[in-house]
Amino acid sequence: MATGVQNAFSTTAASNATSDTAVNQREGMAPSAVNDSARAIMALIKKWCKDWQGGLVTGGASTAFTLTTNEVLALADGVSVKCRMHATSGASPTLNVDSTGAVAIQSVQGTALPTGALPAGSVHSFVYYAAAAAWIVSGIAAPASDTVAGGVELATVAEAGTGTDTARAVTPAGLFPAEADVASAATANIGAAASSKVRITGTTTITAFDTVAAGLYREGRFADALTFTHGAALLLPGVANITTAANDRFGALSLGSGNWIVLWYQKATGRAVIVDAASDTVAGAIEIATNAEVEAGSSGTLAVTPGRQSFHPGHPKAGGNFNGTGTPAFRSGDYGMGAITDNGTGNYTLALDTAFNDTNYWINGWARFTVSNPAGLLSALDADTKTASSLQVRTSNSTSASAFDSSEVGISFWGDYA
Repeated sequence: MATGVQNAFSTTAASNATSDTAVNQREGMAPSAVNDSARAIMALIKKWCKDWQGGLVTGGASTAFTLTTNEVLALADGVSVKCRMHATSGASPTLNVDSTGAVAIQSVQGTALPTGALPAGSVHSFVYYAAAAAWIVSGIAAPASDTVAGGVELATVAEAGTGTDTARAVTPAGLFPAEADVASAATANIGAAASSKVRITGTTTITAFDTVAAGLYREGRFADALTFTHGAALLLPGVANITTAANDRFGALSLGSGNWIVLWYQKATGRAVIVDAASDTVAGAIEIATNAEVEAGSSGTLAVTPGRQSFHPGHPKAGGNFNGTGTPAFRSGDYGMGAITDNGTGNYTLALDTAFNDTNYWINGWARFTVSNPAGLLSALDADTKTASSLQVRTSNSTSASAFDSSEVGISFWGDYA
């Protein structure tokens, strides 16, 4: 027969005569039994109070709690206890009171508790609900939803990075996580990373990312150079492969079924990934011509730098203006000319800074004479020296061919540099 305030006492006074075997409340009871009965009632009330004061402490495991009461309860609708948790609860915990059997603990009917809902040291009231065959716990909020305010579990950084949970709250650590390292591979697993920000290590060519739910977004940074391959499963800016460099960055969106699109890509240098080619009507990128390409003189799409323009066959290779009197020397502004050797009156050997490929080069020049008629001539004799790196020239009177030191001689060299 049941005993105790919760299981045995009745709200109908007449029924309490024999409702609890520990209490004698029969009609016509002996006067000597009244004091015993009163003390028994006091004891039962105290047991009930102790079961409701929060002094009881659970035992068992974090998902299978046990509890021993003072009243020694039997499961019945509305039976309740109040106790302190000895350990933080795990997922979907149960409570076994007075060996009546493990019964699910729920926050509301039909809703199991998430991990950590009952922290160690917290005090809670439990009411048995027979229709649900569950202990309904108070002292915690009901789960929140998109229509109901309530308690909510915090998402881990990994859960926040997965981006598919609709029941957990994201913390600042989840919004702004540290990078997680992902090894480069043919299929790099950035979607499975425990962070929304990843650093891709290694140099293995990447042709795809792993299969995750559509809508998942990842920001990545490369630690090394590798080939980032454009394809149907991995759509890249510029619709072409990208050779990465350390600290290049990108943002990628999963389209589902293993398909991804890279929404943006930023080179560490700050340069664009793809630049339109320049033309005679469009500004854009242009390739620099090599020495050989400048010498060929046939390209209409390559750019010539100042240091290479002299290699073009239509461009002079060297030249300048020199004073042939006294100690001959080039005036400032000469290009590619070396020292002048004075071989005598009107006779000079001009050195070149850069040698020609052979002696088939040619010159243009003139010499100033001291009077208007006759004129000065710039020429050379058959026996005069001509090498790939120097040339002997003479200045003379155009009428008498007599040599003279000209005050101003202009000369330019044309041909093929070595």
